[in-house]
Formats: sequence, C-alpha cells, structure tokens
Amino acid sequence: MLRAYFDETGIHANSPVTFIAGFIGTADQWAAVEGQWLAEMGPDVFHYKFMRSQTERIERLAHIVASSGLLALGAGFSGNWERAISHRDWRNRVSDPYHLCFEICTEHMERLSDIEWQSQQVEVTFSDQQDYAKRAQYIWRAHKASGFWKKIASLAYGDPKTTWQLQVADMIAYEVFQCMKTGDEGSAWEHWPLCRALLDHGGDFLGVYHTEKTFIEMMENVDKKGRAPLKAERPTRREK
Repeated sequence: MLRAYFDETGIHANSPVTFIAGFIGTADQWAAVEGQWLAEMGPDVFHYKFMRSQTERIERLAHIVASSGLLALGAGFSGNWERAISHRDWRNRVSDPYHLCFEICTEHMERLSDIEWQSQQVEVTFSDQQDYAKRAQYIWRAHKASGFWKKIASLAYGDPKTTWQLQVADMIAYEVFQCMKTGDEGSAWEHWPLCRALLDHGGDFLGVYHTEKTFIEMMENVDKKGRAPLKAERPTRREK
C-alpha cells in the first residue's frame, strides 16, 4: 500500500498561483523519514511561512526528506481563472483552481502507481480544507463509480498538527509556490532548500503547471476525446 500526503497553497483571493503538492511513497519510505523528522522537530509543528528564519533547521529537514526516496508531485495553475473557465460548460466540470489541481494530482498518482510500483493501491490524505473537501470527495467517488482512479483506495483530509506527513507536504508546497511566483527558472528551484536537495539526491518534482493558455488547450482536447478525468502525461518538473 502506497501513501500520499498533499498540501495546498495560493487558494486565497487574487493569488497569482494556486498549487497542490506533496509526496507519495511506500510505508518503508515514510517510516525512514518519521524518526528523523520527529527528532528534529520535537514538539514543534512545521509551518514553512513561520519558520523562514530557521535556515539550518530547514536545510536538515530538506536532507531528511530528499534522501528518503519519496516522490514529489503536484499540479498548479496561474492566470485569470474566470477568463479561463468561461468556455462552454467547463465551470460545471472544474469549479476552481483547487479542484483542477486536485484532479490532476489524483490522475498523477493513478499513473505513477502503474509505472513505479506495480499498480499498488494508494491511501491519500490532503491537508484540511473545509471549503473544498466536500466537492473533492464527490469527485473521487464519481470517478471511482465510473471505473476511473482504481488505484486510489481512500481519500481523507487531515490536520497537520497531528499528522506530521502533512507538514512534509507543506514544505514542498510552499517552496514550489515560491518558485512558480518567480517564473520557474532553474535558479528559482536551486534557491529553495528542499527543491535543491531533491535535485542533489537525483530526485525531481513531477507535476503539471497550467497557464490560462495551456488549461484551455487541455480542456479543448478533453472535449474532443469525451468526458474523462483530466489526463496528465508522464510529468516532469517543469512541464507547462
């Protein structure tokens, strides 16, 4: 059984970027992180935006995560959502950037389970988000009932204060958000400790980042092929 944990960022009004990011891996890979992470954090709860000044600690945590073999993945959107979603009936299918990112992340996990882990089932936990959780659960159940997302065994929401893995997800989500705000150049990725550590350890960030233009192109392509989950090709760190 695989386990995946995700956090969201940029869902506030007028945010230039919305992103969901996290990690997926085996129980052994998560266990390899757990002891070191909890030893480093002690009673503290990791929340990146409140810990920016703790640079040495963040570097140590980045090494712990990057050396574990966990796979980082995510999805994002930037641009004018209202303009992008104004075509046809798309608003009924993808109500907001959060659910766009949610659906693409789930499709990533479905594909990666086949490619990397012999089609193992995945237990998925997202950071608590009351405004979006109900619709996300509906989307998951609807796709399962339609024969999609067969590898996604469960979908839950959790509290980072009691689920340390969601703190790990916060770390990658925050850094990727900052990278995307500055344009996704190579230097942006190398500036942030976890992104840099993943590259140093031979890892990468697998994901899809949509602009208005690429979102419209994707949806037009989906319309041509019929109603289906928002397919993601084999993702790469800077796929746009």
